[in-house]
Amino acid sequence: MPRAVVVTLHRQQPAIFPERCAFSGLPNEGTTVVVLTRDGLRGRALLSGWYHAYVPCRPELCWRVHAQRAWRFCRTVVVGLGSMALAAYFIHPALKGAALGLACLAVTTACVIAVVVWEKTHPPAFNITVLGDAVDFEFLDPDYAREFASLNRDPASIPAQAQSSS
Repeated sequence: MPRAVVVTLHRQQPAIFPERCAFSGLPNEGTTVVVLTRDGLRGRALLSGWYHAYVPCRPELCWRVHAQRAWRFCRTVVVGLGSMALAAYFIHPALKGAALGLACLAVTTACVIAVVVWEKTHPPAFNITVLGDAVDFEFLDPDYAREFASLNRDPASIPAQAQSSS
């Protein structure tokens, strides 16, 4: 089961990427893709907590990066809403009121947990997660993570996950 190697940087520190595509590991021709993400803990303050990074990406993969990120979001929303609607449709004849609501909530929770488990066991090649002042850069390729970490700080602080895989 592939696991993402996480390298954490401070939010104010500019990320320096290796001269390879972060998504395929192949040599890059200087093309970058903007990866935009938001700190989910900011709640309703929609204009705060945004973070972006210019990530090296081969030209033929740029559109796929955005499509895959959009798909991951839409899939979660569709699974959540769809499971709620289908559970209500099929369970409605048997249950009424609060029992129906709790049964639908249980089905939806199980479906969303399944999506989360899928995301954890099949991580994307590259992802960024922001929490407060920390920015987690998640790489599927441990060699790329090690190279990224060495470019952004001293080698002594390279994640143990990346060191143990070499």
